[in-house]
Amino acid sequence: MSGFNPLVLKWDGETKVIQPHHMLRAIAAVEEIITLHEIGIFQKRGTAPMARIAQAYGALLRYAGFQVSDDEVYAGMFADQGMAGATAVAFIHQVMVPPESMLKAALKGQSEPGKSVEVEGSLSKASIKQPSQGSGSRRKSSGG
Repeated sequence: MSGFNPLVLKWDGETKVIQPHHMLRAIAAVEEIITLHEIGIFQKRGTAPMARIAQAYGALLRYAGFQVSDDEVYAGMFADQGMAGATAVAFIHQVMVPPESMLKAALKGQSEPGKSVEVEGSLSKASIKQPSQGSGSRRKSSGG
């Protein structure tokens, strides 16, 4: 049993799922670029190196099987007047912390055990949301 939930990623109209037993490898790909500790520091001070955030987000997307460059991810972060950048930082943090730990730390209950986390649209339109009851965990994995 994994301490993670399925992660549903959407990019450019395509959907891919990283299954729980692959999440640690996905996190390792992100940590090659940025660590959880650094993300926490960025969230506290309210600023982050957006190029590194784009690289980390791109690594996660590529791990899932998307053909996307860091340049495309970076450009997407500015397409929504910088709001997607803050979303990307929060999302990467949420991905890296097992859901049980998030619940125990009472981080607003954004993730519950057994439910997938879903990211919609391109990064410029990214949002983190819980799928409706029963969706997400039954989706066919097309990557990761």
